[in-house]
Amino acid sequence: MKRVVIAGVSTRAAAESAAQAGFVVTAIDAFGDLDQHASVRSVPLSGRFTAHAAARAARNIECDAVAYLSSFENHPSAVIALAAGRALWGNSPDVLGYVR
Repeated sequence: MKRVVIAGVSTRAAAESAAQAGFVVTAIDAFGDLDQHASVRSVPLSGRFTAHAAARAARNIECDAVAYLSSFENHPSAVIALAAGRALWGNSPDVLGYVR
C-alpha cells in the first residue's frame, strides 16, 4: 500500500479521498482536524501554518509520495523540500515558478 503525505492549509477533503482510495495518509495542515477520516494520521504544527513549516514537519515521515495543497503554490522552494526523495503528486517547482 502506498504511503502519502498531504500538506496544505486544509487537507481534510484530499486526505479523505486518498484514504478512501486505499492510501495510507499522513496529513499536515493548519487545523489538525478532529474530523479527518478515521484512518488519516494528522500531524499538527506547533505554531502558525506556513508551507516551509509543513515541509519541515514532513521531513522525517516515511512515505512514497507527497501532495501539496494551498499555499505551497506560492512557495516553490517549500515544494522542493517537501518532495525531496519522494514522488511528487502535483506541479513541479519549475512549473510553479513559471506560472508565478
